[in-house]
Amino acid sequence: MSWTAGYNNSVAYTTGFYQEQSPTYLNACLVMQRVAPPSIEKFTYCELGFGQGLTSLILAATHPQGDFYACDFNPVHVLAAASIRDEAKLSNLTLPENSFGELAQGKVELPMFDYITMHGIISWISDETRAQIVQFLKRYLKPGGVVQVSYNAMPGLAQVLPLRRSRRGYA
Repeated sequence: MSWTAGYNNSVAYTTGFYQEQSPTYLNACLVMQRVAPPSIEKFTYCELGFGQGLTSLILAATHPQGDFYACDFNPVHVLAAASIRDEAKLSNLTLPENSFGELAQGKVELPMFDYITMHGIISWISDETRAQIVQFLKRYLKPGGVVQVSYNAMPGLAQVLPLRRSRRGYA
């Protein structure tokens, strides 16, 4: 199998900011459920499969007390995000260019994480790659840490469907 492991890399991933991945948002959700959240005084954060990187770039810029790692194996994604990171002088954002398997096997030196997030990953990867993510979580999630998984799927986008339809000229 090729380096893409079945991933379609012929089209660039969409650019978007996903507030649900924010440590402060996640902590608010936990507090509302009466679960003690990790401290945001000083924390470590990892986004697996960051696409264009906008979420991690914004979070690193707005949470200077955090050490951010955004991991993606697509070199185009990593180069684009690294360019913005460097221009913005975000010294708290590291961008490893590795597969989930390499990360899960510990081939990259990473800290233990308070937060590990993924958007739009779990639903379209192979069972083998999902198992690698579970291995990564077992290896790198701190006790009491948070894992966040979200999907870019129809139920989550239902509120914008009328706007989409109106812009395409049909109701």
